Amino acid sequence: MLFEKEAINTLDAKGEVLLTILSSLAQDESRSISENSTWGIRRRFENGQFKISTKRFLGYYTDENGTTKWHAKTIQSMLQNEKYKGDAILQKSYTVDFLTKKRAKNEGHIQQYHIEENHEAIIDPLIWEAVQLEYDRRSNYIEEHGTNSYSHNPERNFFAGKVVCGTCNQAFTRKGWKPKNGYRKVWQCQERYKVKGVQGCTNRHIDEVILIDAFIFSWTEQRWSVMGNNKM
Repeated sequence: MLFEKEAINTLDAKGEVLLTILSSLAQDESRSISENSTWGIRRRFENGQFKISTKRFLGYYTDENGTTKWHAKTIQSMLQNEKYKGDAILQKSYTVDFLTKKRAKNEGHIQQYHIEENHEAIIDPLIWEAVQLEYDRRSNYIEEHGTNSYSHNPERNFFAGKVVCGTCNQAFTRKGWKPKNGYRKVWQCQERYKVKGVQGCTNRHIDEVILIDAFIFSWTEQRWSVMGNNKM
């Protein structure tokens, strides 16, 4: 390859060496520019000088909501965004590679800056904090009981993630059985036959109709108990 402006011919040994040197210098220059830019941004953060990104920042007058299709991750990011309570956390992510511009979540790799009461809040801070506690509670519940979601299609699968094995503390899952006397919906510990053909947890299954009856009974008893205490 011939570079006319630089008079470099890559087929020539000298040209190849020169190209390698120039590439190294260009890469070093790119690194220097990136480091200077990063230094300037962080100094501005230290002095309280920053701009808030309003992309996908909903609820304020300047919104452009775009598509009406919502995803769970979108809702999750909104619920955990401190900007809605009037705060701003700076440097949530950082550039890992100055050449590829790849960014990664900042999990203690570099210093963060938390600016309180930076702008007008649209969510009460106490409500926002309560949401974070509930999010943590659900995350811990998922991890403790070995399920992949707190609820899944609750309108059709209302016991999903809510029935926990008393033997091994893992979540029950729903299965459809087709015995000779008809189709049955049953709930079974997910550790019962985790490996095909090998029994794990010794706890037995339970029919869904029994679960429904037990739930209705428990709910009714609880309501009567509350009503009785209120009368007293």
